[in-house]
Amino acid sequence: MGLFVLMGAAGARGQYVFAGQGARWVHTLHFAEDGAISAIHGLISPQAWYHEGRTYVAYQGDMNAPRVTYYEHEGEYRGQWGPIVTAGENPLGDGDTHGAPSMVVDKHGYIYVFFGSHGGKQIYKRSKQPKDISEWVSMPPVSGGMTYPCSSLLADNSIVLVGRSGAHVSPWVERVGTDLGKTWGPTRSIADFRPNGIYGTVKPGVDGKTMHFTFSITQRVNIQGRATTDPELGWKAGKWWTCIADGRHDCYYMWRDLQGKWYNIEGEELTLPVTLEMARQKCKVWQKAWPHHGQHGTMGIDENDKPCIVFLDGVTPRTGRIGMRTR
Repeated sequence: MGLFVLMGAAGARGQYVFAGQGARWVHTLHFAEDGAISAIHGLISPQAWYHEGRTYVAYQGDMNAPRVTYYEHEGEYRGQWGPIVTAGENPLGDGDTHGAPSMVVDKHGYIYVFFGSHGGKQIYKRSKQPKDISEWVSMPPVSGGMTYPCSSLLADNSIVLVGRSGAHVSPWVERVGTDLGKTWGPTRSIADFRPNGIYGTVKPGVDGKTMHFTFSITQRVNIQGRATTDPELGWKAGKWWTCIADGRHDCYYMWRDLQGKWYNIEGEELTLPVTLEMARQKCKVWQKAWPHHGQHGTMGIDENDKPCIVFLDGVTPRTGRIGMRTR
């Protein structure tokens, strides 16, 4: 089976195929020509899902609408891309790229695409038929407010949707969907750093038994880089307070089991929601004080269901040094 990487640049530029052990990555023809300026979003995942010989892919096209296609791994059309269809209309239009799609395919072959939210209603569509992207059914909104939806499928065919519950300093929450996405359980806060914010992303684990969450803190800082706990934005006390790049720090990690319990890497069960103090005690991957700053990480999950986390760590841009670390 080939492996490929979905690129986020304008035009969804290409497919990279790794032919086998000892082979090299080969750039082939692109599969789409309508990728938006942010065809995908780094905090929103997955954008692709393998199911029974196909890899389904979702990205933002014209007007940031969710576009869906698939790659055939087997059969008569092996190595070819299917048609590209529009799954719905993005209410954010082309003025906001935060509504990029997250997708999951359940055990019956139904395809779910979550999209179009930036603090507003988390909408989604489900394919009308299994393994068929030609028609889509509008489903009731998952929640009244969400940003950065990340979906995972569990072994019992339920869907866990994790994302930020609203604006910048809102907690990150989870909701569990059953009955082919018709029924969603209550909103549960899993991480809350208020008055500071959180940026994070989720990756499904092996065989639907786990899901993995890596996240960082976004502190309120002034233009000199001094941290503040003031939750308000705007002009205050003679300074312009805002969130800037060097207010993002640290790297944290936790994972969830089938029963909805969350743990740190040592297997210690965590009390929810995880606070900043608790994260620094039990979930810390990397921490270093200002002038170091960073950015949220991303993960790969190996065959033993263990994460490899890649995240940024550097000093303030004016010093001219920045780097990347892995854990």
